[in-house]
Amino acid sequence: MPGQLLTVPELAERWSLSTKTIYNWSTEDAFPYPVKPVKLGFNLRFRLNEVEAAEKADRVILALSGEECMHLQMLLAADAAAPTKRLRMKLEQARDRRITGVL
Repeated sequence: MPGQLLTVPELAERWSLSTKTIYNWSTEDAFPYPVKPVKLGFNLRFRLNEVEAAEKADRVILALSGEECMHLQMLLAADAAAPTKRLRMKLEQARDRRITGVL
C-alpha cells in the first residue's frame, strides 16, 4: 500500500526496540537513512517505504566483506555529513563481527 505509515509501537516491534528508543531517536535525529519521522499532531509516524529501504541497507552492510566494510567506514569518516549514528554503529558492529569471526 503506497504511503503506508507505521506507528511508534509498530516500528519498535518490527525492529525489536523499545518505544522509548524510537522516541529518543526522533529527538536525536538518529534514525538510519532514509527514515524520517512524520509528525501528525502529537503523534509520530514512519513511512513504510523508508523503513524498508533502511532495512535493506542494513542487510547490504552485513553482507559486506571485512575489507569492504573497512573501506566504507573510511569513506563515511571522511564525510562528516554522512549517515546517522545508528548506521555508523551498525558498520562498527559488522566490522567487529568480521574481526572476531562471529557472524
